[in-house]
Amino acid sequence: GADDYIPKPFSTEILKLKVQGLIDNRNRQRQFFMRQAIAQVEAGGKRDDNESNENNESIDNKNVTTASETMAEGDRRFIMQATRFVLEHLDEPDFNINLLCHEMAMSRTLFYSRLKSLTGKGPQEFIRIIRLQKAAELLKEGKSVTDVAAETGFVNTKYFSSLFKKQFGMQPSKYSGK
Repeated sequence: GADDYIPKPFSTEILKLKVQGLIDNRNRQRQFFMRQAIAQVEAGGKRDDNESNENNESIDNKNVTTASETMAEGDRRFIMQATRFVLEHLDEPDFNINLLCHEMAMSRTLFYSRLKSLTGKGPQEFIRIIRLQKAAELLKEGKSVTDVAAETGFVNTKYFSSLFKKQFGMQPSKYSGK
C-alpha cells in the first residue's frame, strides 16, 4: 500500500522531505527490529509473539516509539518467530537458511526479501548475529570458548573466534573476562 499521498500540484521540496521522512522511518524500523531480535536473544528466547512492546522501551525510547507506531503487528510477529526458530536450533551446526524458511513456511526468496526489508540484514547475517549474541552471553557466564562455539552451532572454534572478533572487536577469550 501507499505510505503517503501528495496531491498535485506539489513542490519538489515537499516531495524530497516526504521521501527523506519515509527513508528515515524505514531505517528506524530496521534498527528497532534488530534490537528486538537481540533483546529476545538476551531474554533467552522466551518472549511471546503476543507480548507487547512495553518491555522493549528500555532499548531506545526514541526509535522504539517511532518504529512501533509505523510497524505492522504481522511484521513484529515475523521477526520474533524467526528469532525464536534460530534460538531453538542454535546448537545445530547444520541449521541454515533453507531450514529457517521451511520453519517459517515461506520460500527462500520471499523470506529473504521480507527479512531484508524489515531488518536490513540477510538471513545468513541474521542467524549469525543471533548466534554471536548468545555466544557473548554464554561467555559472560564463564563458559569456555570451545563449549560456547559448540553450543551456538559453530563446528570450527577458529572460525567462531574470527567472527566473534569481527562482531565485538575482541577475541572471545578476552570478552569472557570483561
